Amino acid sequence: MIYGLIIAAGKQSRFTDSKPKALSTIGNTCLLDINVHNMLKVCDQVWVICSHENVDHFVVPASKLGVYVLDIDSGYGSGDAILKALCSLNISKTDRVFIQWGDCISHDNIHQYLYTICDNYTVDRGVVIPCVYEQTPYVRLASKGKGITVHFSKYGDIVKPGYHDISIFYANAYILRKYLSEFAAKIADTTSPTHYKHKHGNEMEFLDLFNETRIPVELMVLDNYVDLSFNTVDELNNLNKLDLEELNGNA
Repeated sequence: MIYGLIIAAGKQSRFTDSKPKALSTIGNTCLLDINVHNMLKVCDQVWVICSHENVDHFVVPASKLGVYVLDIDSGYGSGDAILKALCSLNISKTDRVFIQWGDCISHDNIHQYLYTICDNYTVDRGVVIPCVYEQTPYVRLASKGKGITVHFSKYGDIVKPGYHDISIFYANAYILRKYLSEFAAKIADTTSPTHYKHKHGNEMEFLDLFNETRIPVELMVLDNYVDLSFNTVDELNNLNKLDLEELNGNA
């Protein structure tokens, strides 16, 4: 079984539109439609992971697309959202999962490409993270043994040129859930069982999983991939000025 998870449970404090980022219009098409269409090329099930606060926005669009909605408590970070989603599924040891942020525009064939090139790796080992080279990445990934180290410039690390993830991950779902559970236990706040204590705030961030556990990771460098995502309405407006069909043709 191959699952697809579109993570759309964030509070999106920087995005001032009344609707969630994952439902934004990109080139006259709903972003959710684009990403679901691309995921369904290889996924058996696609789930939109949203929050109690925004679930009403997703019920009808997801139903029309033939995908599922899971609403969770928001505010604990992306890692917590993914863990809760994986724990809600009946996962076997060979199941795989695509994870994608809701504000990421996937290129037409990226999921098929990862499935074709990396499926044996994800079945047997861990996580594949496709990445692109940037001069000033705010998140920089570096290989370390069988895993990776993640440097966060937004939290004070020195900004150096390097590889940045494209907000899409391909993993063995069973192994990922195991390590996320280990990570969650490590940073649980025993004085407040419903919260996490964490160096990056009172939440569990997904990328810190790779710093604080030994989950196997393979970086896949994509030379011609354009990383497209947005955090503000202005950034969304700038994306709408791009020729997305041309960009997808270069994927």
